[in-house]
This record gives sequence, structure tokens and C-alpha cells, in this order.
Amino acid sequence: MADDKIVAPSSLSVAGKNWWRKIHDECGADMTPSQLLQLQTGLEQLDTMKAAQALVKKEGLTALDRFGQAKPHPMLGVIKDCANGVRAMHKLLGLDLDFDDE
Repeated sequence: MADDKIVAPSSLSVAGKNWWRKIHDECGADMTPSQLLQLQTGLEQLDTMKAAQALVKKEGLTALDRFGQAKPHPMLGVIKDCANGVRAMHKLLGLDLDFDDE
């Protein structure tokens, strides 16, 4: 790309923007617009996953339904879906990163 310093999307958290800069610094000049979009989408999913994990940590793994029965916390599905999106980003972009070392 002609511009070697692309600004991180405003939709990302501070941690997401840091990851954007790290990944873009390593492979940014060679990234196509579709790869940049995949990177943005994957990092947005990472942000969502982290927020859902924080909520589950605060509220617990189960929630009560309208009958007072324990059921899996609804955010567990969000975490699973976002983790799959982050894995897809890894695969599509050929990344070898550990996002737990923030």
C-alpha cells in the first residue's frame, strides 16, 4: 500500500489499537484492503470477547432463567463465536500471536 502508516480504526479499544499497530508494523505494507478489513473485524471480535469474558467473570458461568433454573450465561455463546472469529483472522492473515499477553 502507498501509505505505510494506516491509523487504527476508531472502533477498536485501546488494546485493539495496540494490536493493530503491532500487526500493521510487522506486515502492514504488504496487507491488501481486504486483509486490513479482516484484521479490523478480528480485533473487534477480540474486543467483544474480552468484554464478554469480563462480564462472565463478574456474574458467573450460570444465570437464572425465568423459572429460577440455572443455565449457561448467555455471554458464553458470544465468547465462543468471537473466539472462532479471532481464529479465522489468525488463519486468513497467517498470524502467530498470543492475544492473552496484553
